[in-house]
Amino acid sequence: AVSDSITDALWIKHFLEHMNINVERNIILQDNMSTIRMIEKGRPDSRRSRHIDIIFYFINNLVSRKEIEVKYCNTSDMVADNLTKPTQGETFRKHTQALIGETKFLNEVKKGELSDL
Repeated sequence: AVSDSITDALWIKHFLEHMNINVERNIILQDNMSTIRMIEKGRPDSRRSRHIDIIFYFINNLVSRKEIEVKYCNTSDMVADNLTKPTQGETFRKHTQALIGETKFLNEVKKGELSDL
């Protein structure tokens, strides 16, 4: 999922910068700790990760140049799930409220206070 969202995040960042809007942080939320560790270490963790291709090294390069940050977000707090999965009930309400700005979640992302997630 990180590799799918990276290109969109970079495009948006560059688009905003061309409009003279400063982008201080470009944060990608990830719910897979193994993926985050692999990106931080700069190499796959195990033999089972042999299939990792060039996009991994591209992501690692962006992180090391501080163009993006990959932060952990609990699976139950992944707001984008409303846009990609059939959520329902309380999860649907919680994520919808976050998407339209009625909850604290997006403010925490803007401030960089993701430690509570």
